[in-house]
Amino acid sequence: MGSTEVAEHGVTVILRSPRDWHKWFGSIKTQAIAQRVWLYMDPDKPLDLVKPTKPPRPTEITETTRFNYTIDLEEYKEEKAVWVRADDNLGKMRRTICQTVASTHISDLAANVESPREILAALKKRLCPTEDTRENELLAQLDALQKAPKSQNFEKWTYEWREVVRDLMTMELIQLKAAKSLYYRMNLKFNSAIANQIWFWDKKLVTKSSFEEFTDEFITAYREQGSLSKMQDSSFTTTTEPTFQGKPVESSDRTSEKLDSQTRKEKRGCLCGGDERWKECLYIVPSLRPKGWKPDPAKEKMVNEIVEKNYQVRKTVEAIRKKAASCSGALGADTANALHATSETSNLTPNADDNDSE
Repeated sequence: MGSTEVAEHGVTVILRSPRDWHKWFGSIKTQAIAQRVWLYMDPDKPLDLVKPTKPPRPTEITETTRFNYTIDLEEYKEEKAVWVRADDNLGKMRRTICQTVASTHISDLAANVESPREILAALKKRLCPTEDTRENELLAQLDALQKAPKSQNFEKWTYEWREVVRDLMTMELIQLKAAKSLYYRMNLKFNSAIANQIWFWDKKLVTKSSFEEFTDEFITAYREQGSLSKMQDSSFTTTTEPTFQGKPVESSDRTSEKLDSQTRKEKRGCLCGGDERWKECLYIVPSLRPKGWKPDPAKEKMVNEIVEKNYQVRKTVEAIRKKAASCSGALGADTANALHATSETSNLTPNADDNDSE
């Protein structure tokens, strides 16, 4: 690939139809800016590159005219060097345009139009989609992104989300909060614990994150978990119950075993933001709370909202609470206090800094 070829993610962008226009035009503009010639290529702001004129020799030679001529000549040489470089880069950009547009759209322009700016103007008139067409395309892309990706990894899928959301926000077709909500709901299908923690982390921010910052949190979380490189389309399927020889495993401790496995995999910790296991969390299992223990209202509210909004989480929490209730008769208050000594230390008297109220 030549240095001036239009490329995105290492792949040459070819302008074949109105669908390709925005990516192609953006790539051309980026290249022209890098070559410092966009000023002379912008189809909406016509400005020609003017070749500098060599100053004439003075007709009367004096000390003053000789000095002025020397200054003018030096300025001319500098301006000509700039012009030569810009003219050469414009020629390269013209070649790039002609090489990255389908022949059905460029052949007549390549033969008859010299100025790259005029070629761009003609292509824009032919292939730039109308606002209504562009709106429909973006909404269709957003709809497609809300289905499980089939042949791309998670990061590439997320980059497509960013591009579509950015363009939709530019056209004022979607609000930032709505875009985050759609992306969050898709991630619930892969890892509800990570998705919920990031969602409530973002919700508590005073200065809300951008969509790129929000999606970066998911990429970082999956990378820390070690699952990012493996996340293809199969990663977005809902986890099924364990089976043996094609039949569900029947065991009185199955719910507990599934919870333990889930807890080991969820490296971002408990719903309350701590590191304890769910079945040991005093916010999730109120019956385990030692005498005198006082919850952090903000954390308690966050946990309750997560449990309320996510069916799978709610189902698991209900199972934990039910089992804890059945065992509560066998545990005295002293035993419960001993089991949660660490929790008492951190939660009996929450610091003001830990109160993450919204």
